[in-house]
Amino acid sequence: MNHAQIIRKKDQQIAQLEEEKVQLADENAQLKEELAWFRRQVFGQKRERFVPTDPAQLSMDLGVEDRGKAEPEVERISYQRQKKKPPAQPTGRQPWPASLPRLVIDLHPEVDDINHYDIIGYELTEELEYQPERLYVKQYRRPKLMRKASVMARDAQPEPQFVVAQAPGRPLPKLSVGTRLLAQILCDKYLDHLPLHRQIQRLERHGV
Repeated sequence: MNHAQIIRKKDQQIAQLEEEKVQLADENAQLKEELAWFRRQVFGQKRERFVPTDPAQLSMDLGVEDRGKAEPEVERISYQRQKKKPPAQPTGRQPWPASLPRLVIDLHPEVDDINHYDIIGYELTEELEYQPERLYVKQYRRPKLMRKASVMARDAQPEPQFVVAQAPGRPLPKLSVGTRLLAQILCDKYLDHLPLHRQIQRLERHGV
């Protein structure tokens, strides 16, 4: 392949790339529209309606008159029994499960020199804390490779000049959230009965 053929082939490839660029721009605009529709469908604010109870439905006149009841005769029996002591109840709070991870914070007393003391034990004070969910963006970088002209000149059967890896698979077409976040949204919605608009408020507090 001579120099003129290489230039002509490059011009054809540049024109093809321009067409692909326009096509990708159209697809990008379409994806944005579909993503906006998806967000409206999934994250649409649906307020929970509270239907006030009709007081008339709660009250029923059974038409039953109160009748005086004769007091039964009571027979008094006296006896003595030894009172058993109740079992000793454990004092203090139950410790948190050992399976929970611990963040150990050492609080040293104010002494002249800590090296002058031996540690003979620890006084432990535990409190349960909560760390909010951490949101992050998982970015897949797929390098676009262009085969060098010097290599193509030596190839008996030139390979495709432009190479790019396939996009990662997703559970739903054109979905822009990860599988873990999607699973968390569905679990909060259908297992914990957390409305979607409250989940949106929670995501907004994380800056989303």
